[in-house]
Amino acid sequence: MQRFLGALQDALLPRAAEPDSANQQAVGTGSGNEVHIEIGGVPNLFRGEGERIVHFVAAFEARPTATPFGQKLLPDPVPYWSVLGEHPGETLSTVISAAIRAHATPATRAAVPSDDGASQSRPEPSRDFQRAAPAAAGTIARRESGTAVHRGTITFWGEAEFADRKRVGRTYTSFALKLETATGIETLQGEGLKEAIAEARCQVGDPVEVRRLQKVKVPAFHRKSGKPKLDENGQQVLWDKWLWSITRSH
Repeated sequence: MQRFLGALQDALLPRAAEPDSANQQAVGTGSGNEVHIEIGGVPNLFRGEGERIVHFVAAFEARPTATPFGQKLLPDPVPYWSVLGEHPGETLSTVISAAIRAHATPATRAAVPSDDGASQSRPEPSRDFQRAAPAAAGTIARRESGTAVHRGTITFWGEAEFADRKRVGRTYTSFALKLETATGIETLQGEGLKEAIAEARCQVGDPVEVRRLQKVKVPAFHRKSGKPKLDENGQQVLWDKWLWSITRSH
């Protein structure tokens, strides 16, 4: 009888709500359903969870810290993944593209004249996976003279592996854009191409003109963990990153 009453009580009492799957799973583990990119120098993580995409951004929690001048409220040097939004029924590519476009607001873009006199937008910086030597913080952007124009039809874009010239036999991963030109396939690489593609709203098969604009210094982060990359002295490592511009040809 006691067992029967216990089963009846379990059936009548409301069950506790199941915790959200986004809170159950560890974030930033490098699993196959996660994509980690930087938008404007800030690590962003997009994770597919069945019928929705969850967008995380690296955040730094402020906490009291002892300093030579007393207790100060300073940001924790190690970020955590904070949920920025959830997108049911969307795909990873559409959510990522929307996030990149949302970041490239008019206030953060600069006009660059094109050959036909029209203006085009320069996307906000993101990190290149091709490493550069650490540089002092506050280094200003350096504009490269004689910017080349790459003309062709887009045949591919996405992550690709490249031979590491500094480490023989090793490779590194970077974002690539391939163009079919009059002389063959030309491959361009750099994380800044992602923002340029989103800005131009181009697709595979579109004829385009691609320009590499200028190089900037951006903070380096570990790709999987999202943690800042520090040198042996505990200082933030900076990497070189190229800004790009893409114009669709007609």
